[in-house]
Amino acid sequence: VGDRRVVVAVVDDGVALTHPDLAPNLWINPSEIAGNGRDDDGDGLVDDVNGYDFVLRRGDPSPGRTGEARWHGSHVAGTIGAAGDNGVGVAGVNWKVSLMALRALGPNGGRSDDLARAIDYAVDHGARVINASWGGNGQSQTIAKAIARARKRGVLFVAAAGNEAAARPSFPANLGDDAVLSVGAFGPGGALAPFSNRAALVAAPGVGILSTTAPGQYDRYDGTSMAAPHVAGLAALLWAGRNASLWPLGAAVAAAFIGQAILKKLGRRTRMLSEMVGTIGLTASAPAAYYVITGEFNATAWMLWLANILFAGDQIHYVQLRIHTAKIQGFRAKFTHGWGFALGQTLMTAIITLACLARLMPPIASLAFAPLLFRGWFYFVQEPTPLVVRRLGWSELKHATAFCVLLIATFILARQR
Repeated sequence: VGDRRVVVAVVDDGVALTHPDLAPNLWINPSEIAGNGRDDDGDGLVDDVNGYDFVLRRGDPSPGRTGEARWHGSHVAGTIGAAGDNGVGVAGVNWKVSLMALRALGPNGGRSDDLARAIDYAVDHGARVINASWGGNGQSQTIAKAIARARKRGVLFVAAAGNEAAARPSFPANLGDDAVLSVGAFGPGGALAPFSNRAALVAAPGVGILSTTAPGQYDRYDGTSMAAPHVAGLAALLWAGRNASLWPLGAAVAAAFIGQAILKKLGRRTRMLSEMVGTIGLTASAPAAYYVITGEFNATAWMLWLANILFAGDQIHYVQLRIHTAKIQGFRAKFTHGWGFALGQTLMTAIITLACLARLMPPIASLAFAPLLFRGWFYFVQEPTPLVVRRLGWSELKHATAFCVLLIATFILARQR
């Protein structure tokens, strides 16, 4: 759930970089080399690999060394994007995301210029969402201008409404800027929490929220600071859905059908090849269904597509072979006419084996191809049987059904392991 390409900036008092639930989802500056003491990306900051500490002017945005309240930003980060499906602790709204850690708050709060620099850094380094679980009763033109610059770059600024039970959100959540999304807090019963400032644009859970704190530890916090990251995480999920694209799938399908039409026009000799090419388009429902279910179009989706192409191509070749060799007897005679089919069976076996070795397909999923491969090889040694086209059609339908059921079942079993 989510997408590592979506970057959420946590402008707070630092993030516990070594926490096992946060480390897998930390943003990594692609232009910076860790630990070399240089400003590799030319942004004026040294070793800003996972973010930056604008309080101490250093590349390590971890929380301060002392103070009981120094895990505030780590708690916020966990709600947005603690790694999911890892058997550890909690899961964030996003199981996969890039958390940019920007420390701009110290033990006594933060300076306006530090907070503005953190906002500008987030925008300049590709953040789509900025979480601001902080605020106050004053105003700052410096921060307001930084937020305005973020709006011009299409960045959403999610701000906690405040915990004073006031009639209106505190600054910066009370800014009228279109980029600002103010967030109040509600409790388990769905009612607005007594401490939450009113008149926020939205509200989210903010009472008894369990999330990450010190490395390897978790705790429950209350506040609109805990509500805001729920909304920031949801915004990141929306960006993840927007990032996912089916254009490679559509382009491949279109090319397959165009190729099929051209090959058919070339005559009977290319008709078999045209049908094989057509299977590329016909089997696109497999990766499309995977995308609809998971919201991702990744290596697994491509592998499912390839598996279905191999299966469909084998079926077409097998049917054509049975029709054209219905009266042929003996292994040698069958192999003479069906050497192309035997080659296809061999290639299929090789591709499946390589896919398993490359971890693109769980090894157990290869069992779905077993009935198909067995039938193909058995054809060359079985006694000739009368060909009934109708029965052949039902046979292919049964094989297709068995293949789909086995493939789905084995992928599920592999995931559970």
